Amino acid sequence: MKINTINTKILIIIASAFIIMTLSIYLFASHYLKSMIDGYQESVYSEKIDTILDMLERKYEHLTETFLIDAYQEDFKQSFLEDFRSSYFTGNDQKVYPFILDSKGKCMIDAGMNGKSCPPKEKSFFAEVKNEKKGSFEYAFKGSAYWVIKRHFPQWDWYIGYIVPLSVKYTHFYSFRDILAMIMAVTTVLALFIVSLLVTNFTKPIYQLTKASLALSSGNLDYPMKVNSSDETGILTQSFLSMRDAIRKTISDLNEKNTILTQEIAERKRIAHALKDSEQRYRLLVENQNDLVIKFDTSNRLLFVSPSFCNTFDGKEEDLLGKNLLELIHKDDRDRIQKTLDATHVPPYTCFHEERTLTKSGLRWFAWSAKGILSDDGTVTEVISVGRDVTSRKKAEEERELLIKNLEQKNAEMERFLYTVSHDLKSPLVTIEGFLNIVKKDLKKNDTSKLPSFISRMLNASVKMRELLDDLLNLSRIGRVVNEYEDVPFRDIVNDAMELLSASIEKKNIKITVEDNLPVVRGDRQRLTEVVMNLLENAIKFTSSEKNPVITVGTKKGEDGVIYFIKDNGIGIDPIYFEKIFGLFNKLDPNSEGTGVGLALIKRIIECHNGKIWVESNGQGKGCTFCFTIKA
Repeated sequence: MKINTINTKILIIIASAFIIMTLSIYLFASHYLKSMIDGYQESVYSEKIDTILDMLERKYEHLTETFLIDAYQEDFKQSFLEDFRSSYFTGNDQKVYPFILDSKGKCMIDAGMNGKSCPPKEKSFFAEVKNEKKGSFEYAFKGSAYWVIKRHFPQWDWYIGYIVPLSVKYTHFYSFRDILAMIMAVTTVLALFIVSLLVTNFTKPIYQLTKASLALSSGNLDYPMKVNSSDETGILTQSFLSMRDAIRKTISDLNEKNTILTQEIAERKRIAHALKDSEQRYRLLVENQNDLVIKFDTSNRLLFVSPSFCNTFDGKEEDLLGKNLLELIHKDDRDRIQKTLDATHVPPYTCFHEERTLTKSGLRWFAWSAKGILSDDGTVTEVISVGRDVTSRKKAEEERELLIKNLEQKNAEMERFLYTVSHDLKSPLVTIEGFLNIVKKDLKKNDTSKLPSFISRMLNASVKMRELLDDLLNLSRIGRVVNEYEDVPFRDIVNDAMELLSASIEKKNIKITVEDNLPVVRGDRQRLTEVVMNLLENAIKFTSSEKNPVITVGTKKGEDGVIYFIKDNGIGIDPIYFEKIFGLFNKLDPNSEGTGVGLALIKRIIECHNGKIWVESNGQGKGCTFCFTIKA
C-alpha cells in the first residue's frame, strides 16, 4: 500500500475547510474595509464641497447687498471662478478634479483631466449629475473608472463636485488587501503543514492496521503487530490480534473436523451397504407399526408405502406407488413442503415438517421426519420418511393461539377500561368536591341562597357516577355469572324487553313492529333480554325526534344461519363509526344520555353466545339496523 488514503482524505477535508474559512475572512475584511473607505471619502469630499458652497453663499450675499444683481451677477461669477482656480488648481496633486457645471452642462472651469477639459462633455455624465441635487455615483470615461460626488447651488443653478479616479480613492485599500492576502496565504501554508504532521501521526496506527489486514486476507497469519497505545486505535489493534488468533484456532478446528468428516463419509458408505442387506427386515418392521412410512425418489414419486399409509388414504399399494407425493398434500402447503424436502439432498440429509394431508377422513395434520439415502457416489437417490397424525395437537395449538389472542385483546381492553373509568369517575367526584368547597365557604358566611342549586348539581353528578358504576358492574359480570341456557321463543324475549320499556315507548309515541314466526333461540334468557332491551332503548333514543318514528324487530336468513335485527328510521350512523360504536365508553354524541357502555355490554353478551353483532346504515338521516347472530 503506497499511499495512505485515510491521511489524504482527512488532509483534503481539513484543507478545504481552512481555505474556505480563510477566503471568507478575506472577503469579509475586504468588504468591511472598502465600506469604511467609502464612508471616509464621502465625508472628506462632502466637507470640501461644503467649503466651496460657503464661498458661493458669501459671494452671492455680497451680490445681493449691491441691489444690482442682474448688472453685476456675471462679474461676481467670474470673480468667484478666478478665486476658485487660484485656490484649487495651484496644488501639485492633479489626480482629483473639482468641477463646476451650469444648468446647461457647460464647464465653468478648466481643471484639466488627462490633458482634456474636465468634466467629460457627455450627455450621460451631465444627466447623472442633474439626477439628484446631492449625492455621488461611479462613472466610466475613456476606459477608466471614476467616482463623482456633487452638490447643487440653486441661486445660480450650478453643480459643484469632485471627480476622483477609483484607483486614487482605493489606493490604501488595494495595498492593505495585498498585504492581507499575503499574510493569509502564509498562515494557510503553515497551518496545513502543522495539520499534516498531526494527521500523519494520528493515522499511522490505522495505516499499519490496514497493512496487517491485507496480510491476513492473503493468508499471512504471522504478520507482526504491536499494541502501542490504550486509546481506540490500541483497542482496535488488540481486537484484530484476538481475531487473528481466533482464525488460527478455527482453521485448526476445521482441519480436525475435516478428518472426522472424511471418516464419517466412509462410515456412511458402510452403513448404506448394510442398509440394503437389512431392507427386508425393515419392511417387516414397517408393515407392523401404526406410524406412516414411505419412500420416494428425488422426483417425489412414491417407491414404498406402508400398510398404515394405504389404510389412511383408503388405497391399494399398487395404486399409490408411482404417484407424486405432493398430490396428497393440501395445495397451499405444496411449495413449502417441496423446499423442505430439498434439504434431504444436502448434509445432514434430514428434514422435519408438518403438513395438511387429504385423507379418507378429510383434512388431517401429519408430522414427517425424512432422511435422504446416499448412493455409492455420495448423492441422494431416495428419501425415507416417517409420519404421525398430529391433528389433535395442531387443534390444541390453534386453540391456545386463539386463547392468547383473546387474552391480549382482553388485556388491551382492560387498559382502556381502567383509563376511562379513572377519567369518567373522576369527573363527577371533582364536581361534587368543587361544590362542597363552595358550600363550605358559603356556610361560613351564612349564605344559603345557592345551596339548593349546588345540592341539585351534586346529586346529578352522583347519579351519573352511580349509573356508570352499575354499567361497569353489569359488564364485569358477563362471562362470570352465567344463567343456565334454555330454549325460549325470541318473541317472548322481545315482549319482555318491550314491557320494561313500555313507559318510554308510550311517552315518545314510538311504533314498534314485531315480525311473526320468530324462531326459538337457545341461551341465557336474562342476558338476551338485556341485548334486545338495550338495542330497543338505543333505537328509541335516536328516532324520537322523527315525525313518524318506527322500529322493526325481525329476522332474516344469513350464510351461517338466522340473523336477528332491530331496525329504525332515526338519524343513522356514518359508516366510518361502525366499529367505533361498540368500543367501551365510545359515544358519537358526548351530550347524549347514557355512559357509552351499552353497546359494549351487548357485544360481550353476544360473543358469550358464540355470535357476532354489527350495524348497517346508509349514512346520516337514513336510519340504521343492528344485526346479530346467536350460536349457543
